[in-house]
Amino acid sequence: MTGSRAAATTSAAPPETAPRQTIRAAVLVAVLALIGLAGLILGLVYAAQAALGVDRVQTVALRMAGQATWTEAGLIPEVQGFEAGSIPSGHGLSPSQWIGGTPFPVYHSGGLVTELFQADPLTSVEADSPGWALLVASGLIILVLIPVVRSYAAAQPFTPGTARRVGLAAAITLTAWLLATLLPFHAASRVLTRHLYAGPAVPELWLAPDFQATWWPLLIVLVLTGLAAASRRGERLAAETDGLV
Repeated sequence: MTGSRAAATTSAAPPETAPRQTIRAAVLVAVLALIGLAGLILGLVYAAQAALGVDRVQTVALRMAGQATWTEAGLIPEVQGFEAGSIPSGHGLSPSQWIGGTPFPVYHSGGLVTELFQADPLTSVEADSPGWALLVASGLIILVLIPVVRSYAAAQPFTPGTARRVGLAAAITLTAWLLATLLPFHAASRVLTRHLYAGPAVPELWLAPDFQATWWPLLIVLVLTGLAAASRRGERLAAETDGLV
């Protein structure tokens, strides 16, 4: 009699709550969604501030294309008939092109740079592209991969659509890298040709845009591309297994 009562009590017990693993997965997905949205919004706000001319220092990378010497005053080009310290005279710019002893409007900050002055919105957005491209891409990648995280948390790594989403994350990473690499170079060209910097205009062919590329994001692209290929193969095998069952 007692055994039957215990069995009845057990059968009548309320269903168990969700496992801890499911709760943790739900919390992780919620946190990732917030981070992704925050990154996307911050990136768009950053780009909008650049377009609207919000007061902040913006620089573009340059390189020397002519002969000049660094002094305490800065980067001073060679001017014919002018000699100061280690700067030789007799060649270089003519006095009508540049005042002898006057430094170029550039300085060193991890490389040769110049500050933007009264730049148009397009140039400002391009100059700031490494910042907003990183934020926007990070937010988009996180949002795109949330379903993948959910399927992995449910022990179903080869859910249909996983490969497509991982491949899309690789494409977003590659696009962001291209924007962050090429747009600043184009902005530097506009800064020089349109005189979007303070001080006198630097004569042509003395300063040039400096192409600077960070290569490690391409490793992320390769990793994501490999994961997408592996996921596509896993999805195909899973579909074939389901067909056999």
